[in-house]
Amino acid sequence: MNKKNTEQRINTEETPENSDTSISEEEAEPTATNDLVESEELETEEEEVSTTENEALLQVATLKEELLRQHAEMDNFRKRMSREQADRLKYHHMEFIRELLPAIDSLERALAHSQQQVDASSSILEGIEMVHRMMQESLNKFGVSRIEPQGDPFDPNCHQAVGMVHTNEVPENHVLDVFQVGYYLHDRVVRPAMVRVAEKP
Repeated sequence: MNKKNTEQRINTEETPENSDTSISEEEAEPTATNDLVESEELETEEEEVSTTENEALLQVATLKEELLRQHAEMDNFRKRMSREQADRLKYHHMEFIRELLPAIDSLERALAHSQQQVDASSSILEGIEMVHRMMQESLNKFGVSRIEPQGDPFDPNCHQAVGMVHTNEVPENHVLDVFQVGYYLHDRVVRPAMVRVAEKP
């Protein structure tokens, strides 16, 4: 019996070892599979994080670009408003000057007529000349200047042609006569000069 017991013990002792070995092999196989699955999951997560990070960077770049564009638009808007305000201040007398010009024209006609009359009173003539001079000085203070283009090349931007004359007195397409003086307010035409233009005979 001793022999049998000893063999059984040996078999029993071998059996747990064999069973431990088979268990560890079984455990080892799922662990390797788990490691492979975990590795793939980590790679997938890293790719997702990388993709999300790239999308976030792209969105930040897009927002920065949009912000710069909006800033430039606001800056241009401010400049345009400032320019328009400056123009309004610079040219706000335009209507007043247009209303005043016929009175000046009448004074000039009265002066021209008085100078032709031999018997005209010199004191009346001097008074009209003084009023005319004062009005011109007042206009000059506000940036109004006369357009007197006698002999200048015709410019449709500041001259209004009322006729063409065949003559050699001035070169072709130059102003021969000025019927009515024009006026500028700074650099804008308030009223163009009415002129006759020379053409070749």
